[in-house]
Amino acid sequence: MGWEAQKKGIDRDQIEESLRAMGLGPGDKVVFHSSLKSMGYVEGGPDAVIDAFLDVVGAAGGSEGPARPSGTVMVPTFSYSFVGNSRAVAFDPVTAPSFTGLITEVFRKKRGAVRSLHPTHSVAAIGRDAEELVRGHETVAALGAGSPFHRLAEAGGYVALIGCGNTRNSLIHVIESIARVPYIDIFCWQHLGWREAARVIGADGREHEVPLFEVPGCSESFDRLTPHLVRAGVMIEGRIGEARAYLLKAREVIRIGVEILGRDPFYLLCPAGTCQACDHRRDGVNRRDNRR
Repeated sequence: MGWEAQKKGIDRDQIEESLRAMGLGPGDKVVFHSSLKSMGYVEGGPDAVIDAFLDVVGAAGGSEGPARPSGTVMVPTFSYSFVGNSRAVAFDPVTAPSFTGLITEVFRKKRGAVRSLHPTHSVAAIGRDAEELVRGHETVAALGAGSPFHRLAEAGGYVALIGCGNTRNSLIHVIESIARVPYIDIFCWQHLGWREAARVIGADGREHEVPLFEVPGCSESFDRLTPHLVRAGVMIEGRIGEARAYLLKAREVIRIGVEILGRDPFYLLCPAGTCQACDHRRDGVNRRDNRR
């Protein structure tokens, strides 16, 4: 398929072709971050992208394949329902919209989708292992050990990035948690007026506040990992429409990231003085060290 043809638009079949060319196939587990706009015109819109993923891995069983799904597709459906976030609603897994793009909002409403119950960083999944991936998310750190992203990685899954890079790769927050970086427990969104608690609609239909822990921080410097991942052969580049796309081996991404953070625990923070969130975490570690 030529570049000029892709500029005119793409359809579901062409998206499937691109995903297979990067190495995705039947039975795989994949979580994807995406920008619909970055792909150019997509015939069929968000559903075409979603259905392409489902077909390639066999997450919906396939129209001509076995009834039982063989693969699993997952997307972030973060609601950011923090106390103090006036743009977000109290979390209800059925009604709370996803703030991670139009594709994820369509995905969570799709037949067969199950959504986790984490009140700020939920995910939705479709396919063979969907229930297992999302189960108990509300009891663990949003993007920490035992979270859906971590479980997918441990099961040999992939991360796909379409029209974005590692600054939008939520798996890298899992690396911070597993590596136990010194700032992992320091909440860093006070400057936005948010608190380390979430607004949740309970079983009684009323709004409640629930405490949070290990809230993910800034990801704007996560692209620092990219050359390491490319060099190790665990981040494959492709193209979907007008967008650059990447497929990453999730377990290997964690392994490489943990090794790097073992040498430099602050490697993934933004440079000092350039980011309020990262500065707050760095300063918090320094204050804690000075009290010892």
